[in-house]
Parts: sequence; C-alpha cells; structure tokens
Amino acid sequence: MKTRIFVIIDDKDHALIQIEHELSEEERSSITLTHFRSFRDFKLATLNEIDVVFLDFFLTVDGTCGIVVLPSIVSKFPVCFSSKRDFSDAMYNDAVSMDQFSVERTFSVEKIKATLENRELRIVLDRIFELMNVV
Repeated sequence: MKTRIFVIIDDKDHALIQIEHELSEEERSSITLTHFRSFRDFKLATLNEIDVVFLDFFLTVDGTCGIVVLPSIVSKFPVCFSSKRDFSDAMYNDAVSMDQFSVERTFSVEKIKATLENRELRIVLDRIFELMNVV
C-alpha cells in the first residue's frame, strides 16, 4: 500500500491536533503527516507528491495569507482550513476558479478551536480516503 503524504501549513497547532484526533489508527498508518509552521518552511522542504494540504488562512509567520500562496501549492486534495468559515470559503472559491484544482477534490472546512472533534473534517477525510482508494 502506498503511503500518502498529508501536509498542514499553519503557524499554530490547532489544525494538527484536530486532524490527529479525527484520523483513525488505520488511516494514520497509511499516511505521513507533516506540519509546517510557515509557508516558507513548506517550500524549502523536499517532499514527494503531496496528496493532501490543509492550509490555514492566516500565515502570520510569513506575514501573508493562505489565499495568496494557494496558487503555488501542488496537491491532489487541498483543504482550506481556517477557524473562520468565511476565510475557508474564500480560499475554496479562489482554488476552484484555478485550473489546477477541481471542485470534486477541493474542500472548505472550518477549524474548531474549542473542541477536538470536528464532524465536518471527519466527513471530508472520509471523502478524501474514498477518492484516494479509487485513484
């Protein structure tokens, strides 16, 4: 079985903690999950083909926003993952207007800081794993 590459670009730990909570043991064993606190660090990393990128809106370490760096991301499944629903949706709308991202493989999810559980994230993860098994 191929190990899938999952990346988080977020200057804080909320996304990492929530994603780790929502992944089953079986899912965790099938992926490599790497957390970058800055877009700069992500760009400097040498990664093989990236399957999933969880992108936060505010990238304060870089002094920029996810919506600005989105065009330079190469991923089969971009997940716009901000704690502000409007910001996740804005990144999603920009992403699907680009030729490189498809509506069926791009997702907008609201990160919930108050709890570990995120039903919307779980639904999106289920869809991504389903699509990856078909690819």
